[in-house]
Amino acid sequence: MNLDEIIEFVVEHGGANYAKMPYDDFVKAIKKHKEYGTLMSVRDKKGIAALARWNWINEEEVEILDCVVRKDLRGPRMIKYLIHLGFNKNPKAKYMKYQRYYKYPYRARVRMKVKGE
Repeated sequence: MNLDEIIEFVVEHGGANYAKMPYDDFVKAIKKHKEYGTLMSVRDKKGIAALARWNWINEEEVEILDCVVRKDLRGPRMIKYLIHLGFNKNPKAKYMKYQRYYKYPYRARVRMKVKGE
């Protein structure tokens, strides 16, 4: 998956706010997430189906920065699958933080327990 394909997908399916992001900053962020293995992706016959970027806060907690799903596949099953991919990379993680910033910019981050005792 090349950088141009990722950027085109996010701009097309991520909404107007992603299209307004400074290009150089976005490219730098995508490169870092690819390097650190915190860019999760799902592909199908049509190309990229979904992307998510994560940050590991600590050993037990992750924060979802972005989650972009192609319009024809949007639904809870795809989001759950992306979460599953992310947590497989760090089996010790128990908590997930996220904020629907672009849709609800003034809402606080949500922290939820996703697995563990």
